[in-house]
Amino acid sequence: MTAEPNLDLWQHGGPPEPSRLMHVTAEIWPLAADEQGIWLLSGDWPWVTLPFSDDTSFNAEFEWALLEHGATAVLGPHGTSCRIDGPAQIDSAVVVIQCRGPVRKSWPQAKPVAVEKIVAAVGKPPTHPANRVPDEVRQWDALVQGLRHLAFQLTPYGDAELADKLDSWWRFHLAGVSPVLFRLYDRVHESA
Repeated sequence: MTAEPNLDLWQHGGPPEPSRLMHVTAEIWPLAADEQGIWLLSGDWPWVTLPFSDDTSFNAEFEWALLEHGATAVLGPHGTSCRIDGPAQIDSAVVVIQCRGPVRKSWPQAKPVAVEKIVAAVGKPPTHPANRVPDEVRQWDALVQGLRHLAFQLTPYGDAELADKLDSWWRFHLAGVSPVLFRLYDRVHESA
């Protein structure tokens, strides 16, 4: 079945010129867990892809990023959010990376990740009307959302196949992470 064309768009000059189109990139938050905690393997920021070409996909770009960094995914990409940043739409995802033994032995640049500390440092996400996408999604919000998604997989309502990919260290460290978002959005959006 073919979608009907949007005649209003064509009556008002058609689609934007190609130079005015937004490009799509991905940011990938590579995570691993060990006895000491959950780690962001990339250090301070996620891995970021180049803009996608029209003959690729998020999964292909994700696989390329893993190859580029010598990483093997156990779980992911698990999409957390998307946001607009200038001329780009950035699709965010977390990925659980296979890591045997202490994480910093294999990934010396890795930094510890703790949801409650991140939220305490950057504050709660900005509110938005219920009938609109957020005007702002901060990078750290994407990471926190991803960790909450992973914690949710361990609940009775989660995906058993995804939960099965999270080892005992993941289960231990995610036990303290609230899988629900209501604590982040515990205030009502006030219209301007």
